[in-house]
Formats: sequence, C-alpha cells, structure tokens
Amino acid sequence: MADHQLIGTWRAQDCDTTLALHRDGSASVTGIPTEMDLDGKVTQRVSGDGTWEIYKSGAEQELDVTIGDEGTPFDLYRDKGRLLVGLTVGDPTI
Repeated sequence: MADHQLIGTWRAQDCDTTLALHRDGSASVTGIPTEMDLDGKVTQRVSGDGTWEIYKSGAEQELDVTIGDEGTPFDLYRDKGRLLVGLTVGDPTI
C-alpha cells in the first residue's frame, strides 16, 4: 500500500469517527474510540491534530496515527478490491 492511497478523509459512521490524512504526513481526527466498556459502549475518545505514517513489518502494514502522546494503530486491508481502514478497540480476546 502506498501513502497516496490513504490521503483523504475516512469516516466510520457506526462509531462517529472522522480521520483526515494529508500529503505532508499531518492528520486531523475526530472521535477515535480508544476505550470501551464490556457492553461495547465507547468510554474514551481522542480528537485533535497530529501525524500519520504507514508502518511495515514484512508483508503486513498498518496505519499509525499519533495525536499528542496517543498513538493509534489502524488495520489496512482490502475487501473485494476496496481499500479499508479498520480499528480494534480494547482487547479482542474478551
């Protein structure tokens, strides 16, 4: 995946999150969920301006967004040819 494929605004209506990625590596985010309770309700969110980059480890890639001291890794994957950006909040094994 190349940087230019991610530039633009990404929205997740189900969790009311907006992520804007700019060419210069800057990012603006609104409402990234960072904590959830056991019932799946969002209890903490991050909003603000920061930076983004693609992290590569072997064949795996993720989108890393940093707002202040808070770093958030997003999954990058394709489904039926479409590029998708996903986020797992909390411990997925619970």
